Amino acid sequence: MRAELTRVREQTEPLADLLPALQRLEKDLGTRLEVLAPVDERLATIERTIDELAGAVGAVHETLVGVKDDIQRTTGLRGDRGVMERARDVFTGGSQEQDRVGSQGSASEPGAEPPT
Repeated sequence: MRAELTRVREQTEPLADLLPALQRLEKDLGTRLEVLAPVDERLATIERTIDELAGAVGAVHETLVGVKDDIQRTTGLRGDRGVMERARDVFTGGSQEQDRVGSQGSASEPGAEPPT
């Protein structure tokens, strides 16, 4: 039994040196955590800002899609008659299609022959 106690004492002797090293490590870690706290706050602020920017970019995207649709609808780029074409028809009293048909020899044009 005495040999075992001696052996345990020999193995635990370095533990006395380990305690101050652990205390220094604890102090160093505490200091590092204090230093990292502002960095963590900055990262949180950056994340919030990125989320806000993503929302703003999404809103801008939706607005641009709406503007593009409005432009296409207004100018007739969708294939249907646009607002500008309909307004011109109101002011001129006819549509381009009627003008095209009329320019191909309708009786309403001066010098055109009446249909047979």
